[in-house]
Amino acid sequence: MITSGTQAGAVTEDTQLTATGQVQASDVDNGATQAYSGNAAGAYGSFAVDASTGQWTYTLDNAAHQNLAQGESHTEIFTVTVTDDKGATTTQDVTITINGTNDGAVLSADVKNLTEGNTAAAISTSGTLTISDVDSPQTFVAQAGTVGAYGTFAINAAGAWTYTASSAHDEFVAGTTYTDTFNVVSADGTPTTVTVNILGTNDAAVLSADVKNLTEGDTAAAISTSGTLTISDVDSDPHFVAQAGTVGNYGTFAVNAAGAWTYTASSAHNEFVAGQHYTESFDVVSADGTHTSVAIDILGTNDAAVLSSASVNLTEGNTAAAISTSGNLTISDVDSPATFVAQAGTVGNYGTFAINAAGAWTYTASSAHDEFVAGQHYAENFDVVSADGTHTSVAIDILGTDDGPVRFAPTDIQLTPSTTTGDVNFSSFQFTGTLSATDPDPGSFVYSITSQSDPGLFSISGSTLSSTVSGLSPSKVYSVTVQATQVGDPAGPAYQYSETFQVITGSNGNSSDGLNGANGGDDALYGNGGADIILGMAGNDTLFGQSGNDTLNGGDGNDRLVGGAGADALTGGAGADTFYYGSAVSDSAPGAGNFDTITDFVHGVDKIDLSPIDAAAAPGDQAFLFGGQNAATVANSITWSEVGGNTIVRADVNGNTTADFQITLTGTGLGLTASDFVL
Repeated sequence: MITSGTQAGAVTEDTQLTATGQVQASDVDNGATQAYSGNAAGAYGSFAVDASTGQWTYTLDNAAHQNLAQGESHTEIFTVTVTDDKGATTTQDVTITINGTNDGAVLSADVKNLTEGNTAAAISTSGTLTISDVDSPQTFVAQAGTVGAYGTFAINAAGAWTYTASSAHDEFVAGTTYTDTFNVVSADGTPTTVTVNILGTNDAAVLSADVKNLTEGDTAAAISTSGTLTISDVDSDPHFVAQAGTVGNYGTFAVNAAGAWTYTASSAHNEFVAGQHYTESFDVVSADGTHTSVAIDILGTNDAAVLSSASVNLTEGNTAAAISTSGNLTISDVDSPATFVAQAGTVGNYGTFAINAAGAWTYTASSAHDEFVAGQHYAENFDVVSADGTHTSVAIDILGTDDGPVRFAPTDIQLTPSTTTGDVNFSSFQFTGTLSATDPDPGSFVYSITSQSDPGLFSISGSTLSSTVSGLSPSKVYSVTVQATQVGDPAGPAYQYSETFQVITGSNGNSSDGLNGANGGDDALYGNGGADIILGMAGNDTLFGQSGNDTLNGGDGNDRLVGGAGADALTGGAGADTFYYGSAVSDSAPGAGNFDTITDFVHGVDKIDLSPIDAAAAPGDQAFLFGGQNAATVANSITWSEVGGNTIVRADVNGNTTADFQITLTGTGLGLTASDFVL
């Protein structure tokens, strides 16, 4: 039978970690004995019972339960069993109360050591405090703007803090440390601090400087001077270190503590050279060691040199030598070297001038100047300077004469191949092209072949360059160099111009030819059958895609692109390009997979040539009418409209207002007009 009263105990985190008590029992049987049991592990600690006495002990697992907060409590119940020597049992419960306490947060502190600078920002700083707390929020009590002795402090709940100096504190004395300390508290009341130490530095005095510009006269007084320097200093005595008589190169300097200074020239310094500056600078120091200066600049003067000048009159001849000349200038100077400033090659309008130190000069005409008009004077003047800066001049006057007509060499030759729209069978094909030349002079030209890759293949008749019939083969590059001479020009290379052209052929029936023109010159490229890729490169090239879905790119120059049959992609490239069509039915018919696409048509620059196409069923070759922007097809006319981000050009050739011909121009807003077409 249990004879003890209610069994209970309490423990508290960090302070009272055990509780004890005793369960007591009695037995009416003579000589009976009891044994106690009930050892157990609880949620917060362990319970143990002395088997012979019933004494029990509860031990809190303190290390495992630091998370218990102040005011938090929990209960555990353990059962003690009493067994007699005959095996009879009885029990009693023991109630344990576990109480929490506040565990102080673990906080960092911060100390910042700063040095005074020139701004408040230089002595402002920031940082982050750390915190750990097992039983309270790990946050700080925020401060928005705590005013200290020298600045304002702020911290947020996460511990990020700032210190903003209230000014640059120029008043801080050098070598003295100024401290602001701010108290910071965590959410559970644990305190820490942020300390800012600012070491004062010397703020340099603000000093004026002085520069005196003098000009040499006849006395020392003329190049002596004086002035006053100013000073301000926020943390030191505002005065200068006096100097009684500091000797310089050309005079003596003195300054008193108040900044009043004098400079006394040591002589009139008649030795100073005209135009040359003689400078000396004197260092001045304030009480706190800040430096400034007084600079003296004396400009020397002299007697001007006596110089001669020259003026030469020439008459234009047939050579540059006829209007070139030379001579000698004279000089005397009492106080400077009697020499001239040499010039090696001073370029004038019509020639180049040179002179040496002794005064010997030359004038070399830049050409015969045949452009000079008869009876007109062409003058230029060259400035000449002596060593002391005195100026004189050499003047040249050239009288123009009549040189007769001026002739120039041609500057360019163009080759325009005859247009072919069908596939070329090179076994029966004859290349022909028209030659034309550019020359500043009016007149006709004579053309000749100076070299060719296949001797005898090409010949010239008048202005027509042609190959022999059946002379070209597929998949070859042919070159021919043509020379142009203008009728009436003098004989000789100076009045001739040559240019090399290429004729490049693809393969008959080749599924895809890749043809590239030369990077310069006017090339003719024939793709022939297959889906060809043809690139003209530089020069005014003519590209023939012929049958197949070809890709033609003219590159630089004013190119002619003839896609031929198939749905071709045409890119003119730079220059004023012409897109040529010879048949409405085969070259670019309506319908997907039939029509051509021009990727870079430029209104007012490029042209679409439809002149070979007959625009009506009537007898004769009828030109198209221009119908402008119109979504509908107009009889016997060219119209255009914008559809799906592109510009569609359509044409009707039989008067039934149904499109027989279509080209797609990439992009919209082209603003096409009749001038963009050759109708």
